[in-house]
Amino acid sequence: MHGRADVIVHRKNGRQRVDYFHRSPLRIFMPENHSGNVESEIVLANTSGGLVGGDELQVNVVMGEGTRSVITSQAAEKAYRANGADTIIETNLKLDAGSRLRWVPQETILFDGVRLRRRTVLDVDGQAVAIAGELLVFGRSASGEGFTRGLVHDEWRVKFGGKMAWADNLHLAGDVARQMESPHGFDQAKAMATLLYVSKDALERVDCVKSLIRTDRCRSGATLIGNVVIARWLGRDPAEVRRAYAGFIANFASALGWTDKGLPAIWSV
Repeated sequence: MHGRADVIVHRKNGRQRVDYFHRSPLRIFMPENHSGNVESEIVLANTSGGLVGGDELQVNVVMGEGTRSVITSQAAEKAYRANGADTIIETNLKLDAGSRLRWVPQETILFDGVRLRRRTVLDVDGQAVAIAGELLVFGRSASGEGFTRGLVHDEWRVKFGGKMAWADNLHLAGDVARQMESPHGFDQAKAMATLLYVSKDALERVDCVKSLIRTDRCRSGATLIGNVVIARWLGRDPAEVRRAYAGFIANFASALGWTDKGLPAIWSV
């Protein structure tokens, strides 16, 4: 299975437009905008119902000058146990001057024995703003299934103003039970969320992020590297991590003074 989705958001004759291409099993949907916001809402769906070894997905997004969009997924992505071949996901997000993107897909659930390699490249112009995040769930705690073995290689590469601003690799391989259980590792966590704020005013926003990220639901923290604010959540209850993560996104958008607040409605379905 080799799915692909290309999205180009641009302005023409004073109006924002979205051009897209999709190849099965990826599909692109655009809910009707009744709020009056200028932000385009774009929903990605994997019609196969999940990912198995050998599957490859590629998503490419280009935000033209002065455009605004929020992109999410239709539902949680399920990455199933693999029998040998890796599952590959590549995401490329490019923001031109004056554009704004919120990349907030729903969680990826990692089944025991999964083999997932994912790479996300975020290329942000010096006059653009990006909020981008991912939420990982380790195993299926509701079914009593943990995450004890497999491969997860999750990369972030962030450029700002044409220069590398932040790089991060999460690599779990083989018998990962010890890493998941160790108090010096994941400390029995069942979910982890990461959210980035990339902008020229990142320094002015980091204290706001640190204030809003505080929660009793799970462990959390934030830091600043150049023009990138990195926030993370780690917890033993995936629902609580999701709730803290989603609540922060809504509150942070409000703190930024954006009129298109919160998460897309599909997050509540």
